[in-house]
Amino acid sequence: MTEEKKYIVEMQCDGYENHKGEKWIGEEDLRKIKDQAVEGAVSESCSMCKLTVKDKEGNVIFVKTGC
Repeated sequence: MTEEKKYIVEMQCDGYENHKGEKWIGEEDLRKIKDQAVEGAVSESCSMCKLTVKDKEGNVIFVKTGC
């Protein structure tokens, strides 16, 4: 059984990698993103980058600034 993809991750990096995009994810992936951000596994060194997670209605669930 596959997990329902109910969140959209929007990524934008105008620094070293210069990329942007979006991807639908499920609860498990959202939990991993939040855990990494809290644990500091996601580097804070690039302040030009931004990761935003929204639900299907467009409500912002989580925002992470920095690579």
